[in-house]
Amino acid sequence: MNGSPRTGTLIRNGDIPRRILIDAGPVIGVMDVRDEHHIISERGFRQLRAVRTRLLIPLPIVFEVYKHVAYLVNVQTAYRAFEYMPTSFEILYLDSGDVVTVQEMIVRMPWWGGSLEDATLAMVALQRDVPLWTFNYRDLTAFPNLEFWSPG
Repeated sequence: MNGSPRTGTLIRNGDIPRRILIDAGPVIGVMDVRDEHHIISERGFRQLRAVRTRLLIPLPIVFEVYKHVAYLVNVQTAYRAFEYMPTSFEILYLDSGDVVTVQEMIVRMPWWGGSLEDATLAMVALQRDVPLWTFNYRDLTAFPNLEFWSPG
């Protein structure tokens, strides 16, 4: 099922991928009961766990989650998230070639206002041909070949 041209392809809600790349939003949402995405984050992780989807998360996103949870909730919850992530996700480490690839992506799009974390997510999703679960479609729409997943 195709999403709007702004968001690229959206996997049908009933289709749960075997592997998925996770942005910070769903992890923050599940850790912070006050977050606007808390309920959908919990539902999504339940759906993914039910079929044993491999959850991939780049290291820069791990750092982003820790920072946001520490600031928005508290340091103790951020630490719990930091303990949880290595046991629940496959953490993806960047090498020097990945850094160059992200840099080249950004240089080709001087008009783009997204973050290095967003560019990293796009690079990894496109290189590994995996869908991305995010709540940040605004900055990631610059990458029309991305495939997105959303909990049903």
